Amino acid sequence: MVTLKEDTRKSIAELTLMDDIFMNKVFDNDIGRTALLLRIILKNDKIKVIKATTQQKLKNLLGHDLQLDILAQNENGTLYKTKAAVQRHAEHAII
Repeated sequence: MVTLKEDTRKSIAELTLMDDIFMNKVFDNDIGRTALLLRIILKNDKIKVIKATTQQKLKNLLGHDLQLDILAQNENGTLYKTKAAVQRHAEHAII
């Protein structure tokens, strides 16, 4: 059995799917979960994901790179470049 300090236990309990550390583990290479998330966000039940990776960096020649939380591709080659932003206020998360 793993023994955790109280502050570690509290930190883990406060994680949501929109927290990078948790999102990476849940969605990386998981096509089913990624498709479900995109279907919910985009309100489109027809989205079919064929590839899903997390924490992909897109280089920009102008110097403003983008770090994506989830990069997904559908069967038509359409890319879904997903970046989640979480801002915490008191006990609420704004997404």
